[in-house]
Amino acid sequence: MENPGSIPDAVGKCPICGAPIVIEGIDACELGDEGHWLPAEVSITCSTEPDVDAADWREWLDGHFSMPYVDWLPLTNRVLSWLRMPAQRERVEAISGPFEESVSLNGDVAG
Repeated sequence: MENPGSIPDAVGKCPICGAPIVIEGIDACELGDEGHWLPAEVSITCSTEPDVDAADWREWLDGHFSMPYVDWLPLTNRVLSWLRMPAQRERVEAISGPFEESVSLNGDVAG
């Protein structure tokens, strides 16, 4: 698998500059109907983001995230929908790490 944090251009590109976007992390998961863990929240950013200590980071941030709910929320929702597809389970586990517990559909937890 290529970098698990990379997102195909067909799913989306940076809404500001058109560069590829990357997954920073899966922030929350929920149990799906079939007993598999599914991403519930995801953090994404533009691949051009400089290091936070870089002199141009603040300018980059102001330019890329001046209106996050307008520019980024639709794309974040599209990425989340894509990650929830069964074909992306391996990618989700590579990003978030393996889940130690399995949970049956009736709510019982097995270690």
